[in-house]
Amino acid sequence: MQYCDPSDKKLRVMRLSQELSELIMERAYYPQDGSKPYVAFDPVDRRRWITAVSNSLSKISQMGYLPVILCVSNVRQLVKSALEREQPGVVVISDMEMYAAGNNIQVEIIDEIADDNV
Repeated sequence: MQYCDPSDKKLRVMRLSQELSELIMERAYYPQDGSKPYVAFDPVDRRRWITAVSNSLSKISQMGYLPVILCVSNVRQLVKSALEREQPGVVVISDMEMYAAGNNIQVEIIDEIADDNV
């Protein structure tokens, strides 16, 4: 996988918590015109989401690693769309993509993106 550390073949990720995954699913909006789905956060939830992600991104960048978020496959596109404006350049991969990559990649979870208020 292209995001692995070439020196040790480890993929270091921030894992999205179950609670935030559920919040994203609850706030998911699928337009009738078939355009890309997105997360319709209210202002309070948006602030909590961005704070939780920013805190984890800060930790991983201080360690010198690429910002990669691992989440369940059914929220991957929603997570990506929820980050596009505020946190461009963050890689979002799903658990299914990890399985498809095979056993030659070792995943190391550096942090969990969580919100204590959820």
